[in-house]
Amino acid sequence: MRDEGLPLHVHVHTKVMISCAHRLQVVQGLFAELQAGGVENEASYAALLRAQVHSGDRAAAAATLHQLLKDGTYPVKLRTCAPLLLAACEAGDHLRAMRIWASVQQRGVIFTPREYGAMLRMLGRAGAGRQLWRLLGKLLGEHPTPDSETIADIRSALKSWTDAVAEQPVVVEEGHASDGTCSCCGSALQLMRLDSAQCEAVRAVLLQRAAERSSSASRKMLAFDRWLQKQEPFDYLIDGPNVAYYNQNFNGGGFSYRQLDTLLRHLLSRGKRVLLLLPTKYLNGEIPNHTCSPERYTTVSEEDRALVRKWREDRLLFECATGLYDDWYWMYASVSSLAAAQRSIVVTNDAMRDHWSQLLPRLAFSRWRAAQIVGFGFKYDTATAVDAIAVDAKGAQEKAAEEVLEIIEAEEGLERVKAEETADAEVEVMEAVGVDAAVEVMEAV
Repeated sequence: MRDEGLPLHVHVHTKVMISCAHRLQVVQGLFAELQAGGVENEASYAALLRAQVHSGDRAAAAATLHQLLKDGTYPVKLRTCAPLLLAACEAGDHLRAMRIWASVQQRGVIFTPREYGAMLRMLGRAGAGRQLWRLLGKLLGEHPTPDSETIADIRSALKSWTDAVAEQPVVVEEGHASDGTCSCCGSALQLMRLDSAQCEAVRAVLLQRAAERSSSASRKMLAFDRWLQKQEPFDYLIDGPNVAYYNQNFNGGGFSYRQLDTLLRHLLSRGKRVLLLLPTKYLNGEIPNHTCSPERYTTVSEEDRALVRKWREDRLLFECATGLYDDWYWMYASVSSLAAAQRSIVVTNDAMRDHWSQLLPRLAFSRWRAAQIVGFGFKYDTATAVDAIAVDAKGAQEKAAEEVLEIIEAEEGLERVKAEETADAEVEVMEAVGVDAAVEVMEAV
């Protein structure tokens, strides 16, 4: 390219290198031009490594990666090392794969289940049981809910390992934990939750955020903490606005007290200890309407006022003070103590995209969300769908008279589907936590 008078451009060179990955000499020549001009970068290194791996020259690719790591000028990303790591695993190059894994992990590379799966299969074929079990533990620690492909990799690795080390035939059995125990061996599955230090870290961040807003906000959050310390841990913490506004973004929609009451009654009917968290602004006579309806405010009906009074009388409601995000309340309550972290489940569809990076490291946050945050949904049957059209035409806030509430729960390591009927709603509940399928190695008798 330089011979033809074209200027040296690292982005263009790298794009061509990627396109010519099957022509190693061309890629090496382009990379040499970048090096001569002193403009090579991580992307160009990644393109060179990919071409070297594609040509089957793992030794050259390993030398390139070593040079990149030794230089230390450029960041090492997963895309840089993954092709070589996967190729080494596939070829059974045990020592090289382990060295790559350790060296790039020290540079901050975070592996996906795909890389874990390749390593597990390689270790299984090599009969490296100790390394296999150690890596499997790390995989489940970082990715506590593996998908079907990852489970297949685990199964394959265990089967290969038993074939490599067993003196007699063995059987790899696959089972499900429909009642919280492995159907193969009877062992109870453990739900991975936050520990005391991680709970304390979340509380510290939330208290700091409150203090940064104002001294008044800090006092309110500390008062909430003192109140929680006097309570027994709750089974469920309900993100009130998130539940009330669900499926209400239509002309005539609004904050639905009835949806809140439906959820409360369902959980209470199961003997659960529940806390509903609502901002003060939704406990007045006139409340905001954050839907697409033209009305920006809604007058609370006497029926809805009666629901609020009932919640107060039954001590189900906590009023979130102004000046603080109401999300902070249920976040704090879920980790207010180790006992709360071991028991409390938050019902919300909040994806928490604005919170996790400051609350906890990525892996700990994933564990918290998998163990303590559950989603929900309301559906309507065919009969009430007709009624909903008529009711909506009259400008009512409710879309239907009958609701079906689906709650995906993470509780006690169970995975089951259960249907329950209440006076006003038919509720379908699926509880799902932990590994979708348990893989157990057993000797054939």
